[in-house]
Amino acid sequence: MKALFTLIFLCTGIFYSNAQEILAVTGGDAFGNGGSSSYTVGQQFFGFKTDGTNTVIEGIQHPIEISVITGTENDLVLNLNLSVYPNPTAQLLNLEIIDYNKEKLKFQLFDFQGKLIDDQFITGSITKIFLGNLIPSTYLLKVVDQNQSFKSFKIVKN
Repeated sequence: MKALFTLIFLCTGIFYSNAQEILAVTGGDAFGNGGSSSYTVGQQFFGFKTDGTNTVIEGIQHPIEISVITGTENDLVLNLNLSVYPNPTAQLLNLEIIDYNKEKLKFQLFDFQGKLIDDQFITGSITKIFLGNLIPSTYLLKVVDQNQSFKSFKIVKN
């Protein structure tokens, strides 16, 4: 009787157990003053939660990259002191031109497939660019003068 009870207990435990779906190549534990964390490399399955404004993607590491992209050696690089912030952003991006002297400049916003999304002239030292209607992705912001000299920025929209 005891053997039969053990067999039934083990069988129901196997059929009703819950586990994470993971195919891990390697992993480990990290410890520090603030606590500890377990990690895996090679995680295949993930999920995400959103409340309409914020999104959390579980199971995959996401690097944040902020970089200035310049042209090729044949392109003319715009010689202005520019700043783009906050990057990454969720709604509003500020393009600031230090020492703006009413140069005839415009900005162009492209998705990473090369599609032009926005193209406007710059009229002041700070230009606000609304990104709230765009999907979370990486975009290319290009600032161009009348001689086709330019500076480009990689923009991350959350």
